[in-house]
Amino acid sequence: MSFYIDGKPIDYMDSSKAFRYRRESIGSCSIFTKSIDIPSGKHTVSVDATNREGNIVSNRASIEIVNLKRDTERPNLHLLTLSINDYQDNSLDLRYPNNDAKELAEKIREIGKKVYRDVYVYLLKMMRVTTVVNGIPRG
Repeated sequence: MSFYIDGKPIDYMDSSKAFRYRRESIGSCSIFTKSIDIPSGKHTVSVDATNREGNIVSNRASIEIVNLKRDTERPNLHLLTLSINDYQDNSLDLRYPNNDAKELAEKIREIGKKVYRDVYVYLLKMMRVTTVVNGIPRG
């Protein structure tokens, strides 16, 4: 038997917590039990079966499932700001890039607390850039 979520096979998940398999027999019948943790949202779960030789495959049976639980594990956000205020080409100079980068980071951190588990901010401040190599400022 093969199982699918949204058309993608999930047999590769055999050893994970998301996919558990149990087989038992009652008389001459074999009962296969597969437990699948469905991600939150709307999904199509499908199954098909093959014979022992693997050369005959059944039609795929599908069911739509809506899992209303929310995923509890929120990702982290890592934000890197790069502020430069003094370029070799004076026409590119900025007045307050360090302050702008800091304020931007604070605002993203404030908004991000609602979405991300943790927000990590890295402020990189460069006083002067003399060269740009492949689009990357070099001091």
